[in-house]
Amino acid sequence: MDERGGEGRRIASGKSRTAPSTCLPQPAVEGRLRDLPDGMQRPEPHSCPMSDPKKGALITVTLIALGPVGWILLDLAARDTLGVPTAALLGLVFGILYACEAATLLIYDLGSWRGWIELVVDLTWSLPNTVFGFLFGNLIYIFFGTPSRDDSRDAGWIVFRPRSKTSAFGNDVLQTLGVVNLGGRGNHEPVHLLQSRILGRGCPSSRGTWVAVPHLRPAVG
Repeated sequence: MDERGGEGRRIASGKSRTAPSTCLPQPAVEGRLRDLPDGMQRPEPHSCPMSDPKKGALITVTLIALGPVGWILLDLAARDTLGVPTAALLGLVFGILYACEAATLLIYDLGSWRGWIELVVDLTWSLPNTVFGFLFGNLIYIFFGTPSRDDSRDAGWIVFRPRSKTSAFGNDVLQTLGVVNLGGRGNHEPVHLLQSRILGRGCPSSRGTWVAVPHLRPAVG
């Protein structure tokens, strides 16, 4: 009797037994998500979601704008072999060609700082590796696979997925040239990509581009 009467008085007074709200501000929610155990999905820190059309357009504009800058810097490092106008023209052409593939596959996550760093490094410090991989990787890997947006998206490189499951090249034997890869991550393919970005012109894959630069001026002019 007393308990029911007390309950009635609490209801009459407008009080309830509902649990206090556990809603958290968005930053707190994101912080808790980042603390989830391994294996559970968590958001990318400092990442801003971006639609595919917007990301593709931003990649295209940035690569075309940075192309001439990167080639001018490369030419200056090679002791002004080409001259600024020729280097800028080659950079513009390369920027357009590279943007067509990179933007279509959405390889740079420009909603995060990591994607911007990868893009800038690939078009400046590691430009010789990017040129080498773009030219020879596409030329060779097209015979063994096809560019995959699913594997390339936000990954920072262009991934060719092998057409055949029986061919060793692309399934058992993976390869990475600059920013172009055949077969996916494997056990250590991302290490080759990171190595080229860190070493820049000192990476073995850049030597072909570095040696070719002095011979481009007669061909262009």
